[in-house]
Amino acid sequence: KGVRGAIREGMSNGETLDQIVQRLRGTRAGGFADGVLHTTTRQAQNIARTSMSHVAAHAREATYAANDSLIKGVLWVSTLDGRTSLTCIGLDGQEFPVGEGERPPAHWGCRSSTVPILKSWKEMGIDAGEMSPGQRASWDGLVPGDTTYGEWLKTQEVGFQNDVLGPGRAKLFREGMDVGSFTGANLKPINLSQLAASS
Repeated sequence: KGVRGAIREGMSNGETLDQIVQRLRGTRAGGFADGVLHTTTRQAQNIARTSMSHVAAHAREATYAANDSLIKGVLWVSTLDGRTSLTCIGLDGQEFPVGEGERPPAHWGCRSSTVPILKSWKEMGIDAGEMSPGQRASWDGLVPGDTTYGEWLKTQEVGFQNDVLGPGRAKLFREGMDVGSFTGANLKPINLSQLAASS
């Protein structure tokens, strides 16, 4: 209850993740006894990040539902860097109907999000040229907005691919296996022997 209250108060005050972590863990000056949890900074960050992601996902979902005349679906967007989980790598770029399908947080410390898939001008009855997909951030700079994690990962060095996927999965990836194949229907990673048996 104390954790929920601290996170709710921090979010409603527009505080940063670090400020909310301080609410949870306390301050160094207070010997970390003035927070609501006795935990490490890393654990407090994961709790705060996951809770904030959960609240934000519900707020986004309510916005999508309230604007269904403009929105035709929801797109999963994962962070394009080396710390993204196999679950979120596989979900990146997947489209779901409003109110259905997977939503972040997919796991503790999840940094993924969703964005609305807007109806085209034509679908809304407007005679105008369509918009470009824009851009999205990656750890090595901006990429086209419709780039998926798998497409982005193909542009990275072999060593980076090995670090992200593990050498065995990375080899399968370079041989043409889709990153979505590395997790099962339960969104849990599939081990190499299971992957070998399924291919």
